[in-house]
Amino acid sequence: MPRSLAKGRAVDLHQEEFSELGTFRGTMASLGCGLVLLALLVLVAATLVAGIAAEFNWELGKSITGAWPAVILAVLSTFLALQFLPLLIEKKVPATKPREDGEDS
Repeated sequence: MPRSLAKGRAVDLHQEEFSELGTFRGTMASLGCGLVLLALLVLVAATLVAGIAAEFNWELGKSITGAWPAVILAVLSTFLALQFLPLLIEKKVPATKPREDGEDS
């Protein structure tokens, strides 16, 4: 740190409090990015398989590639529903009672 000060660089320290809600939000943000990337991968793969199925008249491939929008919708809908999970299991913090003897703890 003295070297940073000598060179005129600022050092930012963040005093963050870690909580279960913050961890949940961070996890869901990462998972959401992963799901979007996975959906794009499924889109490209389904388009490729659909083209191959159309070229070779492959009925199973056509039915599989026809189902990808419903699968993506189901996965993203489930993920969206999970966003409301903290509201459903919100912890009730009991109010602290003042001590009778008048001392602060």
